[in-house]
Amino acid sequence: MKKAIAVLIILWLLPACLASERYPYPYYPLPEYSGAVTFGTLSIFQNPAALGINPDMELMYLHSFNSDRFSGDNSILFSRNGLGLAYQNYRLSVDDAMNAFTIGFSGHISQGIYAGATYKFIKAEDGNPYHNDHFWNLGLLWRYSREISLGFVAENLKGMEFAGEETDIEYKLSAGFRPLQELLTLSADWSWSGGEAFSDGVFRGFFNLKIKEGIGILGSVDEDGNFGFGVNFSFGYNQIGTYHTYTNGGHDWSGLLYSGYSYRPQGWVFPVKKKFLKLTLSGSYPETGEKDFFLAPERTTFLDLVQTLNRALDDEIISGIYVELRNPRLGWAQIKELRTLFHSFRNKGKAVLFYLGHLPGNASYYLAASADKIAMHRVDDLAITGLLGEVTFYKGTLDKLGIEADIYAAGKYKSAADILTRDSMSRHHREAVNKLLDDIFEQYVNDLAFDRDLTRDSVISLIDNAPHVSEEAVQAGLVDTILYQDQIPDWQKSRFGSSCSIDFEEYSKRKPYRERWGLPPQIAVIPVEGTLMSGSSGEIPFYGKTTGSKDLAMAIEYARKNSRIRAVVLRLNTPGGDGLASDLLHRELELLSKEKPLIVSMGNVAASAGYHLASAGDYIYAQPSTVTGSIGVVYGKLDLSDLRENIGFTTYHLKRGKNADFFSWNTGFTEQQEQKLQRQLDLMYEDFVQIVAEGRDLSYDYVESVAQGRVWSGSAARELKLVDDYGGLWDALHDAKERAGISDDEVEIVSFPKRPFRFLDLWSGLSSAAKTIKSLMFGNGILSDTANDSGFSSYYYILPYSIKIY
Repeated sequence: MKKAIAVLIILWLLPACLASERYPYPYYPLPEYSGAVTFGTLSIFQNPAALGINPDMELMYLHSFNSDRFSGDNSILFSRNGLGLAYQNYRLSVDDAMNAFTIGFSGHISQGIYAGATYKFIKAEDGNPYHNDHFWNLGLLWRYSREISLGFVAENLKGMEFAGEETDIEYKLSAGFRPLQELLTLSADWSWSGGEAFSDGVFRGFFNLKIKEGIGILGSVDEDGNFGFGVNFSFGYNQIGTYHTYTNGGHDWSGLLYSGYSYRPQGWVFPVKKKFLKLTLSGSYPETGEKDFFLAPERTTFLDLVQTLNRALDDEIISGIYVELRNPRLGWAQIKELRTLFHSFRNKGKAVLFYLGHLPGNASYYLAASADKIAMHRVDDLAITGLLGEVTFYKGTLDKLGIEADIYAAGKYKSAADILTRDSMSRHHREAVNKLLDDIFEQYVNDLAFDRDLTRDSVISLIDNAPHVSEEAVQAGLVDTILYQDQIPDWQKSRFGSSCSIDFEEYSKRKPYRERWGLPPQIAVIPVEGTLMSGSSGEIPFYGKTTGSKDLAMAIEYARKNSRIRAVVLRLNTPGGDGLASDLLHRELELLSKEKPLIVSMGNVAASAGYHLASAGDYIYAQPSTVTGSIGVVYGKLDLSDLRENIGFTTYHLKRGKNADFFSWNTGFTEQQEQKLQRQLDLMYEDFVQIVAEGRDLSYDYVESVAQGRVWSGSAARELKLVDDYGGLWDALHDAKERAGISDDEVEIVSFPKRPFRFLDLWSGLSSAAKTIKSLMFGNGILSDTANDSGFSSYYYILPYSIKIY
């Protein structure tokens, strides 16, 4: 539809009007670019459609002169987010000085197609033929590919009168070609007016050559022999250049000097002074981004963090990284990926410094141990006290409230019911938790020993005698130095060789200037974070984040059908959830994997329904500390009849149908219902095992032997062939890129679906919780319009317990 609109606009503009004169625009020299290749602020004059390509702020100042005098015209240009503003002061080409003001805007119509318009107003003295003249101009741009760009511009759409004469609409068709990608650009314009035939137009050719990083030359020539030549230099965020135009066989000439500023660096003429990156890790780094909300600050996701750090790793300007920890809430798998990144910095000769925040614990220190040097405050404790797994049982509380948990499971390790039906750990429950703790602790100890050049036994001894005051931490070799905040700059300078730095937030926004034409291929990251539920994503108070099957299914389908998306990474950080939702999503993932590479990246936890989704992938990456597995099913309900009676409720059951109360929370299951439920659970469990066996190319019997609802660490899962290899999100992205055959270094990484803005998310969660409480406590009335909305909404593939490891 959008393409059709663009074509109609062109067809409307192309018919020639009846006017017979071109508007005599006052001449103003500019660095000459074709309407198909122009960029930045200059595009407000050459093709306004290009204003929207680079969204960040740009400024430009131009001063023109000629052979007679240097004090000539002046111009100031500004652009940001598709909006352009320009001020021009004319002196050289007119008898009396006058000013012109231009505003332009641009938008993205479709893939690679942009449209823009400008309005120009000339302010001159009364009696001046240019007095209060104004113009509408239109531009279209199609960046068809990395090598080809096409443009169209129509000027003077209003047919402005000049000295009592009507003037023509003027047209310009442009084409650009890059035989050596961004190194060489060849282009041409064909210009004609509405009062003349297309064949009577004027040709002008252009070239732009990048000699080296930060230096470019440009030139143009027309069919009458008029030509221009210029050179520009880039110093990162600042640019300078000059351009000269020669007419009348070279006898007349004019010159131009210009300087500019861009928020994104455009290359460096000289070796730039190196900087170190300053990163403060605080709070959580979610896997899922948030939808934009009016002036709300963007929240850094884990993908943002990893992507920016990898860019800094390969950036020659970045000499190292300083990290300050302020109680970050990162999971063990996220920490492992960041540790790998910081080791990569060190392997490239880039220093890594860490400053521990207040009361650093196991997780913070585990991350900091990947650094070259670690500092901490003088009056502080290093609390590497080891790993504590806590599992809370609620049966005693439910008994006192008069609530009975009637919950059943398939899989002998699927102990989700235990926390509600028991007051202690079963043998299988204890076995699984101890194995998980052993695997993570072993990795933790071995990594600390390697990082700090200590023996394994000495690390265990230090853990057993923790916490350590700062002086003890230094003596034990756990920390390198003790510093106050005011001493940190000198420490940084001594390690990095310079005090020049850039904040992580600023660096993440200042990506390299986009010179590439066309739209780069994309890899989509689809995050599944929190409990998987039917419906839309959200967040429930006291429960946490949920990923809705509706949002996720739409995202998977979009990724499958979008031709720009060449591969997909499914990023899992979920304990599982709704079995029906998981089955529907598994189907969507199967359809996607038949058309595009589907790589799975497991985060901190990818269990039960999370593993169910993962089994659809072509390849699965996990960290050794990832919590995964839990191939099993659970279902049940809470019998609230005693609670309701204790607080004075009286409920009568009038049934039509023997199992009409199957989903009611006002009664438990009958013996017949229990048998029926267990049979259904067993069938779903068998189906789950079969899906995993087919997805992992393993036998049913083997998968069944390692399933049983048991939770495994990533290291154990790799040995059991439940995952393919160790690796993080970035490894999965690199694999997806290779499988998709993408050699382009400008591949674009996109992530969706987004989560609703936090305040709206919270309001939705509160509303949902209130409706649930109302339904459970007061019922839905006789013949409610909502059928069977008591009890669990589905069979659940979910982590059998909540375990906190400190």
